[in-house]
Amino acid sequence: MRKSIGMAAFGSKLMDRIDKIATSGKSYDSPMTYSNQLSRLFTQIQMLEEHTRALHLSPHPPAYDALQMEARTRVEATLKNISELFAKVVLTFVFRDLGVMLDKYHKTCDRWIQSNPGYPP
Repeated sequence: MRKSIGMAAFGSKLMDRIDKIATSGKSYDSPMTYSNQLSRLFTQIQMLEEHTRALHLSPHPPAYDALQMEARTRVEATLKNISELFAKVVLTFVFRDLGVMLDKYHKTCDRWIQSNPGYPP
């Protein structure tokens, strides 16, 4: 029987994993570093789509063809669960965070425009 964990503990474990994947021990305080790490995360997460596509090809690639049907079904269910988690948790967080960053950028630009009247002409 699996031991269920609370959302706070799960979120903490998820963020620890994302930190290890994304930051490699580097500071991610700057927007440039943050966007580079997001780009890296999204590049790596594309493997989910590649494996899902491979499972639905006919005939199956040799690696998946060698699996028993039960194992292939479990792999497919696991890929689906991971994809849904990524869509519901990670993407939701990233979109909200990008919204906050855009708001800050907009406010900074607004202040700059107000402090530099007539520029650019």
